[in-house]
Amino acid sequence: MSDKGKLSHEEKEIVEQYKAVYSIVRTIDALEWMYGRGLIQPKDYHCECQKLIDRFNIIKENIPGFDNVDNFLNCYNIKGMVTARKRLNEGKTGYKESKVPPTIQAIVMEITGSLLGTRDILEMDMVSMDYLVPNLRACHTALKKYPSLPADFDGVSKMEMWCNKLAAMKVTDKLSEDEVKQLKFDISNIYDSFSQI
Repeated sequence: MSDKGKLSHEEKEIVEQYKAVYSIVRTIDALEWMYGRGLIQPKDYHCECQKLIDRFNIIKENIPGFDNVDNFLNCYNIKGMVTARKRLNEGKTGYKESKVPPTIQAIVMEITGSLLGTRDILEMDMVSMDYLVPNLRACHTALKKYPSLPADFDGVSKMEMWCNKLAAMKVTDKLSEDEVKQLKFDISNIYDSFSQI
């Protein structure tokens, strides 16, 4: 720093570079959050994230003594952003091009759509049989279409159990509050388990 407490031109440049690094880390963190929730198309995520990684690599070469993003964030006590750190340290995005055949992709979309649709119906307290039965049957049918589900995946049997339970009820019957909670819980678990396959 100069005698008058003002930053020299070189110091100002370094501060601007640090601001750019911080901005890149935050932006990658936001992109990762969006990508993980399906709010951005995978190829768009890859393109934007790779641009930021490339920009980071150029900037860090121009900062004297800059060794890595972890030390930078730790130095300024910036917590979290684990995935952004990983992307910058590895120098590549988290995008994996799908090698799943289109027919399987369609079945996956059908399964996730029917599970999420049923969950939404339950969230809106539409718990009468005329709403639930068609949706649960659609979930059950879609799950049975998926080839080679893991042996420990119990989603099909749970859906079958719920379909049988509802088939024994009258069309004007409604599930109790406890039954609705259990069904929501089961659907969430099935969805989470299926997402891991």
